[in-house]
Amino acid sequence: MCALRTRLFNALSEPLDREPSAFRPTQQPLGRTFAYRSALRVHLTKDARSTLSGSLGPRDPIATPVYFNPAPKPGGLDGWSVPALLHDRAIRTPDADAFRYRRNGAFRAVSWEFLCRQAFNLAADLQRFGLGASERVGLMAAAHPSAVIAEHAVWCASAVSVGIYPTISAFEIGHIVADATPRLIIAQGREQLDRLATASDALQVAAAIFVLQSEGIDPSQYKGLPPLHFLQDLLTRSNVGELPAPPLLKPESLACIIYTSGTTGRPKGVMYSHRSLLYGADSKRVLVPALTRQDQRTVISVPFTHISPKISAITLPLLSRLVTYFPDTADAVRQTIIEVEPTYVVQPPRFYEKVSQEILCAIRGRSVLPRFVYKQAMRIADAVVRRRWEKQDVTASLRLLYWFARQIVFRPYLRRIGYHRVRFAYVGSAPTDSQLIWLWHCWGIDLRESYGLTESGGNVTAQQTPFPAPGNLGSVLEREDFEINVADDGELLFRSPCIFIGYWKNPEATNRALVDGWLKTGDIVSRTTDGLVRLTGRKSHVIITSGGKSLNPERIEAALKTCPYVAEALAVGHGRQFVSAIVELDMAKISTWAIEQRIEARDYRDLAKDHRVRALLDCEIEKVNATLGRLERIRRFAIAPAPLSSMNNAYTSMQKLRREVALRQLSPLIDSLYQATESVSQVD
Repeated sequence: MCALRTRLFNALSEPLDREPSAFRPTQQPLGRTFAYRSALRVHLTKDARSTLSGSLGPRDPIATPVYFNPAPKPGGLDGWSVPALLHDRAIRTPDADAFRYRRNGAFRAVSWEFLCRQAFNLAADLQRFGLGASERVGLMAAAHPSAVIAEHAVWCASAVSVGIYPTISAFEIGHIVADATPRLIIAQGREQLDRLATASDALQVAAAIFVLQSEGIDPSQYKGLPPLHFLQDLLTRSNVGELPAPPLLKPESLACIIYTSGTTGRPKGVMYSHRSLLYGADSKRVLVPALTRQDQRTVISVPFTHISPKISAITLPLLSRLVTYFPDTADAVRQTIIEVEPTYVVQPPRFYEKVSQEILCAIRGRSVLPRFVYKQAMRIADAVVRRRWEKQDVTASLRLLYWFARQIVFRPYLRRIGYHRVRFAYVGSAPTDSQLIWLWHCWGIDLRESYGLTESGGNVTAQQTPFPAPGNLGSVLEREDFEINVADDGELLFRSPCIFIGYWKNPEATNRALVDGWLKTGDIVSRTTDGLVRLTGRKSHVIITSGGKSLNPERIEAALKTCPYVAEALAVGHGRQFVSAIVELDMAKISTWAIEQRIEARDYRDLAKDHRVRALLDCEIEKVNATLGRLERIRRFAIAPAPLSSMNNAYTSMQKLRREVALRQLSPLIDSLYQATESVSQVD
């Protein structure tokens, strides 16, 4: 009883914005604590490390001690390239985990020394095949540990990596290959080779294709491709001898080309130097100082063709105590998360939506009593969250009730999805629904919004206070060399050492995007009185009506998506007399409503044609119009005849809607909105 009273007292006395006690490190054995503290003061010899590691017995498959305290050169990161920092890390912390990967149901560790040796060995293989300095190497792979080695190998060969997303179309592959003209291509395995084979004509600029995983591949099936060369498993092949010296690369040397997703036009090659990549990783350390103070875990599931996972999986671990984990297959991502229990999570909104739906479905499947308990716990959590958002004090009694709700109700559900140890959770890459953030805050996960671009490298802004209210993108990172400004037309400008250095072979676009060192983001923002940034829309998406009125379509679309039966919306009206909209039905919710109304429908198309569904949306859009300005109101709307995801190339690999592509494919339907045909619903 005394122990219970003590625990309750501690829970009530600690601030709510502090990490829960379950997330804080538990007391370590004396040997491990000694090794950890000593390593922060002096560099241990290899023999000392072996002795200490041996005394600790088998290493925990999750919590690995890290004998490293990042200490870059006195001049900061300006004097480093990625291969030089990799070599330094391998010398100073050879036995520490660089990353871990799942194979045959068990996790295996790759040390920094092993990673460095494998990268230099593969770099030598590439150079023997004629790869020269500054030449490009296409890399097509999923989020796989061998891709980490391959990326480092390209840089250790003084070459430039070019990411090719593993699920893009043949047209997009052809565009990237023709634009970047890679000397060599590295493909992960059969699935990637099959994808490359769809654009075999464009790949003839490459001298050869290196294959990381040869299982199940018949070379005779790929005669239309450049010569195939199969590599021994990079994660198991032996490597001995002296550790080679890193190449003499300048920090300003080109390191990689990342192609944009194409939401605003044809994909452009975004160039990053070694300096940019390292400062991008450093921005994560500034945002989350615990990355260098404590061991952290994260699961990587997105290919390195995007800047965020490239930094999180490749350059950030060089500067921090973050250990990345890789699933063995794409289908094993969720199981890997459950087993790893990550502490650091960065994902797009769609990921958090899917995970939260799993929890909600599990709750709905319970009996009456557990559902009642959950409902009461959510009432308590909602009261706490609202007070946090409004920056009000939480009473001791409410604090006590919320502690019980988290421990008894929410934590078991979070444990089922592997998120009960998450300490740092960020959402970005797309607008996030405030209800989604509210839900995670209620469950006790401090989900924060962040903002960045393919061209920005690291974060431009991020929410930096515990459990912040949604609706803003936070503030710029607290560094002297990170600056934001707002132009006269409302466009957000950003300047920092981690921004890109230009577009590949596109000086005109570079000059438009970079002006006097400032990155023109293309996003229209506003500033709050306390300095927070609010995103209001894209500069290129502004609707100018025939009357000359400029309108923000994102604001209109966000209002439409508050309708419970609308999954996606497109506001149109550029050069027209008034605003109209195309809406996509939310199949989960509209199907439930249809069953209640006894509407017989087999699929989406049947529901989209039903007059009762149109009448329902008429009423919902009437409510939306009441919240909009007079010129913003939806005069006419049409229901998309099929889900937008079924349209060709309408979404990027990160599930962002390609607005121009969608509008082009829907142009006949949009034209019909302004012809007042009978098949179009109208809101007057």
